Amino acid sequence: MVKVYYLENGRNKVEDKGKQGFLTDVAKEYRGYEEMASPSDLLTSALITCVMSTIEVKASMLGLDISGFYAEGDKVSEGNKIKKFEIDYHLPENIDEESRVKLERVAKTCFVGHQLDPAIEKDYRFMYDLKK
Repeated sequence: MVKVYYLENGRNKVEDKGKQGFLTDVAKEYRGYEEMASPSDLLTSALITCVMSTIEVKASMLGLDISGFYAEGDKVSEGNKIKKFEIDYHLPENIDEESRVKLERVAKTCFVGHQLDPAIEKDYRFMYDLKK
């Protein structure tokens, strides 16, 4: 369970199961501070981490070492609506072509991604650029 406390001016404190906490903010245009991650940043992070976890499980099943794997991404919004997620996944360069296909395919099965409106585009780009 997650517990969220309203603090002020669009700032909230989020606590997870382990009572670890972090703050969120809304944009200044909504009277927020815009100093911490926004709720839509958390949605972007949820999608990225879900895909990464899904890839990590598949890589483990394939016996692949993907240590150093990371991702960078953002959302593209129009007005008050997210239209697209653009995410770059950086994986080791020594992954063979057959395994790459399997990892890229399983990325599209992420639970969080399936909860999003199908009209929201998910632009996943896979870079095999990590030196081992």
